[in-house]
Amino acid sequence: MRLILALLCALLVSEVQAQNVSASAFNPPPKVISLTRDLTVATGAVAYTGCGFRPRALIATGGINASSNFAIHFGMASAAAGSGVGMTGPFAAANAQTIVSGTFLLSSDATGANNQGFAVSSYDADGFTGTWTKAGTPTGTITVYVLCIF
Repeated sequence: MRLILALLCALLVSEVQAQNVSASAFNPPPKVISLTRDLTVATGAVAYTGCGFRPRALIATGGINASSNFAIHFGMASAAAGSGVGMTGPFAAANAQTIVSGTFLLSSDATGANNQGFAVSSYDADGFTGTWTKAGTPTGTITVYVLCIF
């Protein structure tokens, strides 16, 4: 997963160079931070730090250990609205994927009834804050790698 974000970051830099965009447009450069969430924990607000600047956009990928579930999510600049769009779900041929709107991260079991969703509420000086919302009885720990873009 970290490799996917590193490749996305490299592609972004290549495109910037190809378009002759000044280096100051990405100063500071994008940074990847990792986070984990115990899916059995109750609904609550959480702040994530470590990117070193106030991000303007987020791209994330993650999954639950020992699970076939993974997700790719894109955050939007209007964090106050809890914006985000992504695709999540068990990615086996027999299972449908879910397009998520308004929730930046979502970890769900195959039924969709047991999940935790994360909505961004603010972009902060060193990261972002949001609320995890629990539905049903999800299990496991999700690991997510977030590409923070200035």
